[in-house]
Amino acid sequence: MAEQPRYKNDYTYVDNYYSQSIPSASGDHKYYHPPQENTYEYAGPPTVSQDVRMNNLNPPPPNPPPYDAAIRQASNGRQAPDGRRSQRCWCYVCVFVVVLLVCGSAVGVTYIVLTTSRSSGSSGGSQPPVPITSCPDPIRTEAPAQSNSTNVYWREPMARHPSNISSLERSHQPGDRFFIGSTYVTYTFTDKNGNTGICSFDVTVVDVTPPEITNCPLDQEYFITGPNEEEITWSEPTASDNSGGITHVTQSHGQEVLFPAGDTKVSYHFSDPSGNQASCVFTITVTGIRPPEITDCPQDVVRTTPSGGSTSVIVWWAEPSATNPSGEMLSLERSHQPGDYFGIGETTITYTFTGDRGLQAVCEFNINVVVTDGTPPVISNCPADTSHEAPVDGNVAIVWWTEPTASSPSGAIVTLQEPSYRPGNNFEIGSTSVNYVFIDNIGLRVTCSFRITVIDVTPPLVQRCPEDIRIDGFSGNIGDGVEVTWLEPTATDNSGKPVTIDKSHHPGSTFIHGVTEVTYVFRDHGGEESICTFYITVPDTSPPTIHQCPEDMTFQYQSYSSAVYWTRPYATDSSGNVTLLHASHTSGSYFSSGDTVVEYVFVDSDGNIAKCSFTVTGVYKSSSSSTTTTSSVSGTLVAFICLVIICYCCYKYKK
Repeated sequence: MAEQPRYKNDYTYVDNYYSQSIPSASGDHKYYHPPQENTYEYAGPPTVSQDVRMNNLNPPPPNPPPYDAAIRQASNGRQAPDGRRSQRCWCYVCVFVVVLLVCGSAVGVTYIVLTTSRSSGSSGGSQPPVPITSCPDPIRTEAPAQSNSTNVYWREPMARHPSNISSLERSHQPGDRFFIGSTYVTYTFTDKNGNTGICSFDVTVVDVTPPEITNCPLDQEYFITGPNEEEITWSEPTASDNSGGITHVTQSHGQEVLFPAGDTKVSYHFSDPSGNQASCVFTITVTGIRPPEITDCPQDVVRTTPSGGSTSVIVWWAEPSATNPSGEMLSLERSHQPGDYFGIGETTITYTFTGDRGLQAVCEFNINVVVTDGTPPVISNCPADTSHEAPVDGNVAIVWWTEPTASSPSGAIVTLQEPSYRPGNNFEIGSTSVNYVFIDNIGLRVTCSFRITVIDVTPPLVQRCPEDIRIDGFSGNIGDGVEVTWLEPTATDNSGKPVTIDKSHHPGSTFIHGVTEVTYVFRDHGGEESICTFYITVPDTSPPTIHQCPEDMTFQYQSYSSAVYWTRPYATDSSGNVTLLHASHTSGSYFSSGDTVVEYVFVDSDGNIAKCSFTVTGVYKSSSSSTTTTSSVSGTLVAFICLVIICYCCYKYKK
């Protein structure tokens, strides 16, 4: 006779049969083949499924009872469990909970209910961005003439809900200096939930200043020495640009090029990285064969003979010479030679130089032999030396004077040769000699000379004096400094003469943290000075270091609020200058219930900010603290005893 199944509980019964299909309430069949005893477990609600596990090779009972049937007989003769026992156990648990609540209320036990909440945003991942208003459009502005940067201003963007913003990071601020080119500006807003919103736009500084050309050659004239062309060289012009960028140059002709006869324009075109252009154009003229060129043609010669003396005199002079650019041989014809006799009166001397192709050059001068008693003319009203100031920003002055006169005591005719200057002429800055030469008809001459000095009272004109420079984004050691370069200023003087320069720093010098004054002093020959001054700022980008920032703290209070004390934090900075910008509370302030965030904000001289924040939590403290403590202990003990009793009852009843 087969062994009857042994039922363990509401969900399992055991036999020693082979496996077979066990129908469940839903009609499903599941098979298992156990090695020892057959254990039938029903998992889940009894009306949903029955899961059979078989643990030996013995066959299953011929008619296994369904799960939902009341199993009333077990192999040991005890009453099999049914659903009412489970219900009783649940009732005991409910009674336990009620007793625990009642006991706890009686002795003053406080129950804490933990709840979870979900943010109102999307539950699927990314949070919505922080809404931003008034994000600027791209900005485009022009750099000032002869400058490579400018200050740019804009209206800063704002978050739609400013009170919810916990932090704002910006790459630049209105009024910062932007160099030629495009710069990306960003504002990043972060709210108290960690969501961010970004406003970004471009600031473009446009270069409108063309390159500055130096040493542009003047027009040049050359003569052919070969058959048809001439090889010509010149000093090439150069250019510089306010942007400091490399200028591109294109030229129409290179050096040592053969130029044909005629006029040829040579051009250099310079362009900077922004496309601004400047040009240097000059003309090279190559002509055909030139006539001979005479050098040292003598001036007119006057010789005297005493009254009643010889009627002719020997006259000597240095003969002129000539050269032929074409290299041809020259022939010379002269009307007289040095050492000839000349009678009283004026004689014209002629030298004619002729090339192989018939081109000629002529030198003429006069020899005048006069009779005289030897007394030269006498000058009247020869002016004294004078000084005059040049107008402001001018390099010349108009000067007036009374011209001198002359007469001959012997009654000879006195003639004024063309003077070097006349009253009302312009005189450049500096000292100029004025000469009046009087000569009589027998060749005796006399000279009146005086000096006119024009004083320069205008200082040199400074060009391209740099704007103040601020080196942002420097992340190195402040003590090491940073190398800074700039386009050096220049100066010109109204006198047209070069000026001397004294400078405090050179481009490429190293500047440490702080503000450094750079000075250029330009001085002209008259001692007038002009000064170019600008400032180089190397800011500190590291925030201050905070010390003794308190941890979060909790205090108990019995009345409405209580005073809370802590050690005040402080900050240090490499710049040596730190200021407490804001403190939401001070030590000794009164706090009530709940959490209060205390914040200290420190700022250094360069605007870097560091914050110290901690939370002060207020907890209400009852006046009968000892009674509450005792009651809490008593309530816990009662709850534990109740739990032990309930567990014991369930255990005994389960058997």
